[in-house]
Amino acid sequence: MQDGELVMPAEIKPGAQWWQFTNAGQKMHMLGIVKLAADKTVDDIVAWDESGDGPEPFEWIAFWNLMSPGVSSWGELDLPPGAYWMLDFATEPTEAGMTPPALGITKAITVTE
Repeated sequence: MQDGELVMPAEIKPGAQWWQFTNAGQKMHMLGIVKLAADKTVDDIVAWDESGDGPEPFEWIAFWNLMSPGVSSWGELDLPPGAYWMLDFATEPTEAGMTPPALGITKAITVTE
């Protein structure tokens, strides 16, 4: 995680893996991972986030606690094939009320066969 950017591959293989999460920025960072529902896109999530109408177009997969700058953490994830979205939820007080999509601190990834 960097300030204003999540750095990782756009495609990964399925199955159990150890992931390293590192805060390489100067701000606090907190990561959420969601799996998009069938036939849903990141645009559907953004629209739902803005309106709050209807069911969530995703499923929560994992959540990484608030990390200070320079801190690394490891965790095991076992992601089946599909479309996922990473969101950094930590914001500065000057960004209050802005969502991760509005701040541009998101990353779409695909778990491929």
